Amino acid sequence: MKKLFLVILVLSIIYPLSILMSKDIKIPNFPKGTLKILQGDKELEIPIEIADTPELWSFGLMYRKDIPWDYGMLFVFETDERGAFWMKNTFIPLDIAFIDSKGKIFNIQRMLPCEDDECPIYTSPKPYRYALEVKAGFFEKFGFKEESSIKYYLLLTLPYSIYYNYYRRGSSSVGRASASQAEGRGFEPRFPLQFFVPT
Repeated sequence: MKKLFLVILVLSIIYPLSILMSKDIKIPNFPKGTLKILQGDKELEIPIEIADTPELWSFGLMYRKDIPWDYGMLFVFETDERGAFWMKNTFIPLDIAFIDSKGKIFNIQRMLPCEDDECPIYTSPKPYRYALEVKAGFFEKFGFKEESSIKYYLLLTLPYSIYYNYYRRGSSSVGRASASQAEGRGFEPRFPLQFFVPT
């Protein structure tokens, strides 16, 4: 009887966990791009995902089991922001760099995983236009500090006719759209499109 009770108890714990673990989490389709970090004569180029809509801002890097060292997620806002970040349902330690409208990194913080209902929040000391999340230790590993600057590029696939009409003839209509809006128009990537260069 005690043995049966123990088996039932174990199953009552394992079964709900197995349901939770087998539950599919759908990660949104983030626009892709390339980001350069520059400091003095040194620069590093990494692939990025771009979060530029409320849905993508709120999802961020949740539910990722790991990310490469040479990878990042760039949060892009239309105006300067003061909102805080947290690590709810984020399983890997991250570094976050807060970046001004000119592309300069002015603050870097370490953020730790949190699966609790109440998680710490991470705030910028002043308004920011962009925020870059990378694997914890990224900046130490590659030797970049505050006062570094960034440039980023959106990767799109465009049929030649659209490329010619919008870019060879000087129109900036697509360039003004968000990365998500542009990617959602069904373009196929055939070349890298420069999307943003801070000045």
